[in-house]
Amino acid sequence: MNETAAISGATSETTSPDQPADPLTLDKVARTGNRALAFVRDFPWVGLGVLSTCLGVLILYAYFRSMGHVPADFAILLGAGVGIAGVTFAYLLVVVLALILPHAVFTQMESLKAAPWRPWPGSLKDANNLLIGAQWLSVGLLFSYSAWGLWRDCVPGLAYVLTPAVVLVVAGGAIVAHAGWRRAVWRWTTTGSFVQLLLLSSLPLLVLSDLLMPTGTTSEWDYLLWLLVWLTFIFVLGALPKEVPLWAVALVIPFLLPAALWLAPAMRGHGDLFPQRVMEMAGIRTTKAIELKVPQATCELIAATALFGPTGQAVTPCGAGTPWVTVRAQVLSNLGTRWWIEVQQVGDLAVDPAEVLRMSIPADGAQLVQRRPATTPERRSQCKATS
Repeated sequence: MNETAAISGATSETTSPDQPADPLTLDKVARTGNRALAFVRDFPWVGLGVLSTCLGVLILYAYFRSMGHVPADFAILLGAGVGIAGVTFAYLLVVVLALILPHAVFTQMESLKAAPWRPWPGSLKDANNLLIGAQWLSVGLLFSYSAWGLWRDCVPGLAYVLTPAVVLVVAGGAIVAHAGWRRAVWRWTTTGSFVQLLLLSSLPLLVLSDLLMPTGTTSEWDYLLWLLVWLTFIFVLGALPKEVPLWAVALVIPFLLPAALWLAPAMRGHGDLFPQRVMEMAGIRTTKAIELKVPQATCELIAATALFGPTGQAVTPCGAGTPWVTVRAQVLSNLGTRWWIEVQQVGDLAVDPAEVLRMSIPADGAQLVQRRPATTPERRSQCKATS
């Protein structure tokens, strides 16, 4: 009896609510992080699956939080979370591989590594000037091709593409010429490997354009931010010591990606850009406004909510006796029994641009319509003839 009382007294003493909790120290945080890293190392696929699932849930939350709308069907949300996790994992894997591909080509090709490249003088002597110059030159050539396409098809804005093309071609060519100033460098094997490096060096810029450029709202500042992030990225990889293994680079880049994916677009007011891109890849959101065919009752529901014109005068955009009505809207979420859309036009009437109309409509009966132009763009010869 006394022993039982003593044991219960000791138990109550150790679990007393008045006893202060152990303070959270950096040592405990470090031990917890080491256990997590050890788990990922011992079970890589399980660890990556857990991380991607957490990221998928975070992306779903960030996306619906930015819209101020959460679907009511939680079972569908849970299923979508698993799918989003898979899409996110595959997307980030492709992004990481594309971003490190130029660095991987340079570090894995013996003909490029063994060539006596001339380093930069001064504090930049340890930077990989050939890799940086090759990427500048490659992107400059890509911009030059784009500028030629704009000139050929009579599209305005040629100067905005041609100016950075000339700068990058001249600067990148000068860096490559400085690094390979010795005639002995340019053997057949080295030249062939350098051409392959040039062909792959535009991938980081193309991947970052997919991550950082908002659809339909691109401005000059968005282009400038895109180029600045790309320049910073290639300088970071170019400044890495050549002895750093490729697997270490592949592990470091995923930790740098969140800054590029969330913080950089947030500087231009597009903090939800990455969640939107993942939703578009998963088929939950459309990239732009599309044509919808909706039943008469759904059209009347939209028309009763929308304002048409600056004065909001009473109109009947749905017609009379028409079973199907055309509505132009962007689908923001097609999960569950109700879609969440952003309406731009109902029938022949445009919604008042002073407001952003977002609303839910029944998914039953709504049909997506795609129309693609069959005509070819106007060529330069035709453009001269009509001018």
